[in-house]
Amino acid sequence: MGTDSLIGVLDSAQLAGDKASRWLAESETADYTSIRNPRRQAEWLAGRIAAKYAFLHRGQASGLLSLAHITREMIEPAEDYREIALRRHPSRDGGAPSIGRRGAAAEARVAVSHAEGIACAFIGRTGAYAVDLEFCQPRIAEFYRQNFTACERAWVAASECDEIWLYTLLWSAKECLLKTPQFASLSLWDMPSIDLRILSGGAPLGRNSTLESFTFLDAEVSCTASVKYRFELAVAGTADFVLTAIPRLD
Repeated sequence: MGTDSLIGVLDSAQLAGDKASRWLAESETADYTSIRNPRRQAEWLAGRIAAKYAFLHRGQASGLLSLAHITREMIEPAEDYREIALRRHPSRDGGAPSIGRRGAAAEARVAVSHAEGIACAFIGRTGAYAVDLEFCQPRIAEFYRQNFTACERAWVAASECDEIWLYTLLWSAKECLLKTPQFASLSLWDMPSIDLRILSGGAPLGRNSTLESFTFLDAEVSCTASVKYRFELAVAGTADFVLTAIPRLD
């Protein structure tokens, strides 16, 4: 696992009533104002600020992957944030943005995710890292049959934890995998072919989990019989949200 890695989580409601330009570099302001949907705009801003917080404080993280709940008071002085900018991936197909000080070369790749007004950002220390945040909600039965393998459905059925929460966990972990270089060629349409197995580790998972710290699970994933990866999956959550992160995949 990478060391000194930090994931920042920020509720966009913390920013209500403040001007976004307080924290944005000039190059980011146009992107912000071009977003018409108010909730999407608030999530975008929270994701940018969470990424800048993680960039500024990642050296303060302890040895394992750390989780920081960002409050309004923690993102001052705002001038420090305007000196940092996120830059879009140059590829037409998109990709993770990079982050660095204004006017300087990009220093790191940043992974950002958001759901229902909550945003998170991850700046890791390895070549492959990813984060995903999902809102727990029930789906139709066909969704579970189509997107999860027989082994995954059996794992959920055998657990004493809430099924919707566990399926959200699996979906979030697969979303994380799609954000890594090893799985970048795949899309959401390939979810049924991704077989994720939780092998061991961690405290009991479910709606009683917290977003205060991570539980680490030993996991294995395969898309074909010949290609498998073993990795450590970091999981945190509440009754309504699941946050997953992959600190490294090799």
